[in-house]
Amino acid sequence: MNSSIKHLFLLLTFLTGLTTAYGRKKDDGPVVTKIWDQATHSAFTDLIRFKGAFYCSFREGSGHIPGTDGKVRILKSTTGKDWESVALLEKEGIDLRDPKLSITPNGRLMIIIGGSIYQQGKLLGRAPHVAFSDKTGLKFSTPEKVNVDPSIVSWGDWIWRVTWHKGTGYAIDYQIGPQERNGPTAMYLLKTKDGKSFEKVSKLDVDGFPNEATVRFDQHDSLFVLIRREIGDKVGMLAKSAAPYTNWNFRRLTMRLGGPNFLFLNDQQLVMGTRSYETVPNTAFFLGDKNGKFRKIFKLPSSGDNSYPGMVLHEGTLYISYYSSHEGKTSIYFTQVPVSQLTALNKAPDILPSKPIWNSSPHSAFTDLLRFNGKFYCTFREGLGHVPVHTKPGESSDGTIRVIASVDGEKWESQALITEPGIDLRDPKLAITPDGRLMITCGGSDYVDNKLMEWHTRVMFSKDGQQWTSPMRVRGIPSNNWFFRITWNGPTGYVASNVCETDPKTGQVNTKNRKLILYKTVDGINYQAVSNDFNPSPEGCEATVKFRADSSLVILIRNAGGNSTAGFLASSKPPYQKFEIVQIDHGMGGQNFFELTDNRWLVVTREYPYERPPSRTGTATVMLQVDENGIFQRLYELPSGGDTSYPGLLIHEDKLWISYYSSHEGKSAIYLSVIPMAQLKDRIQSLLTLK
Repeated sequence: MNSSIKHLFLLLTFLTGLTTAYGRKKDDGPVVTKIWDQATHSAFTDLIRFKGAFYCSFREGSGHIPGTDGKVRILKSTTGKDWESVALLEKEGIDLRDPKLSITPNGRLMIIIGGSIYQQGKLLGRAPHVAFSDKTGLKFSTPEKVNVDPSIVSWGDWIWRVTWHKGTGYAIDYQIGPQERNGPTAMYLLKTKDGKSFEKVSKLDVDGFPNEATVRFDQHDSLFVLIRREIGDKVGMLAKSAAPYTNWNFRRLTMRLGGPNFLFLNDQQLVMGTRSYETVPNTAFFLGDKNGKFRKIFKLPSSGDNSYPGMVLHEGTLYISYYSSHEGKTSIYFTQVPVSQLTALNKAPDILPSKPIWNSSPHSAFTDLLRFNGKFYCTFREGLGHVPVHTKPGESSDGTIRVIASVDGEKWESQALITEPGIDLRDPKLAITPDGRLMITCGGSDYVDNKLMEWHTRVMFSKDGQQWTSPMRVRGIPSNNWFFRITWNGPTGYVASNVCETDPKTGQVNTKNRKLILYKTVDGINYQAVSNDFNPSPEGCEATVKFRADSSLVILIRNAGGNSTAGFLASSKPPYQKFEIVQIDHGMGGQNFFELTDNRWLVVTREYPYERPPSRTGTATVMLQVDENGIFQRLYELPSGGDTSYPGLLIHEDKLWISYYSSHEGKSAIYLSVIPMAQLKDRIQSLLTLK
């Protein structure tokens, strides 16, 4: 294990049990209580506050789809601790599903219910049903079929949730035919005055088998719909329309949805609960905005058949019901989270000081940092711009690799400038080989008339940091490869390398469909494949490998599609052939990381304009704490902007040293920030006290 990481483990042992994303100790919450498990299968919850009490609705049956027709159970609790059953609704021959609660303008509880007719497991048709309470909330009517606008009524209508707004109930009707997802589908916005008859308002043109949909309103009467999709890319959709709700704007999300629900925390922030489709599916919550940008903020104890949360905002607290099978049979659970902890997650972090250490080139970028033979070593690319552009015959703007060194981090001197004729050298990364040499790995790009014709990783070695071997092509990895960083674990080095195909028509590198494969080496030049392709995205790249004390590894991956909409953590145990992957809902750019403790990681990366917290604009280099579920919190920001990030990280003398590049002061230059580890400790501990 790298000596810096060993030092870090010793230095941060006091951090065991630090925060989950909502700012509590891992063992301290939120407190989740099982409130019902009497049926063989209890699922598809909703939650509401009515006449001073919580009401929770869900389906009881023999399984997720019927062996016996489903019934609707209604529970009541004044405290959220002790629950009693107040109703069990059923209708002969109808599988009642997904009961959703609302309060009608005349002060009654309303339960909109999916009604499916099955015969020997085959779906014969669907029709929504509705039931109402009396004004006490203790007696309920028998479910009756609702009247769907005759101009659109179909074989398979499902009104999933009703939201009342200014005396009118609004809901989405999603329709299927006998072929179900293999046939035509349709989605309509409906409205009702009595909960029994629904009138068409408009059609939503959504592809990908749209279904489960929740309607909410903001403070300006704009209507938002969160939509599940299950064909094609399968990611969810956020639809928006202003009155009279006939013209729609759509935003694709970055995650799949299952049983989605959401509420407005304020005029700008949304909180969403849904099934999260990871290696182990779970019930997760996300903080988002009206533009459909969501970030995961916590997940609840859950696995297997799970999700479909009900949500209530009451007196500064978010109350949640959901179902899960992580303790055996599917059961109903209840929990609560202070809203202040959620809104605090979007607070802009403090900006740390830094200083420029090199700016002699028109464009200096893509740094790394290491301690070797009693000195700091920093490496980076020098060029005319972010990528080479050849504007005149014979002109070269290919990148070169600069190596600088400093005894104390104050005064820096050049040690070497490494070039390769005709090749753009970029993204240099430092390592120390098992035999004690300094090693640089970097990308090698071959451009012809500004067209990328080949990628191939280069390696260089030095005994003193000044005299370097010429760049050498790695062997054992197919051409059009690029690995971002090598990590030595004992005598063996590991890399997660991109491998791309050559476009047969143009001869150029096809960077839109990248494999990601784990390789190992004993000499830094010759590599052997360890895994098959495990790339979680066609454009997953810039992957860094880190090892834990138990020899398991974690790989931080950038999703480069659309600049970067997310990152990924891929974890694996020896022999490193199967990977569990979770998504980080934060853009990545030249990211670097190390483990703090207890499956929490310090990540330094680029932050993009679309994900900046309030009062901050442009790009920036930021420090995040990320947990094993991919949930992040901002720790600090570095002075930065424009073209920025690609940090090097080093622990030395109880301080965290960070090299990075930025163009916030004009041309891109190299900067250094030094943070006492005690200060970082205090900042992480402060996350425990979010109130």
